[in-house]
Amino acid sequence: MSGPQSRTRSWPRMSARGRSEGNEISHYFLDFAKILVMVLWVAIFARALISWFPMAPGSPIVRILNEITEPVLAPLRRVVPRLGMVDITPMVAMLVLFVIRMALDSAA
Repeated sequence: MSGPQSRTRSWPRMSARGRSEGNEISHYFLDFAKILVMVLWVAIFARALISWFPMAPGSPIVRILNEITEPVLAPLRRVVPRLGMVDITPMVAMLVLFVIRMALDSAA
């Protein structure tokens, strides 16, 4: 067949979300990064809330939250000063994660 039907252009195919297949991997990466930031934000918030209640440090929930959040909070503790007995590092980390989330949203 030699009509307009036989000539096909190689337009980028679009996925269900309206994204081209070439950029789909970067969008998956952005979606993954957004989810990761949100999980870290919730874990830091939960850790801050739990610190107000008497819980055993060996409790499974405390250990899990410490393992998730300590890689984020430990470097910030070296930079952020304490305010007396108050550790504001979780608040600073949540603010940084919020800024990262806004940057990821604008990149998408």
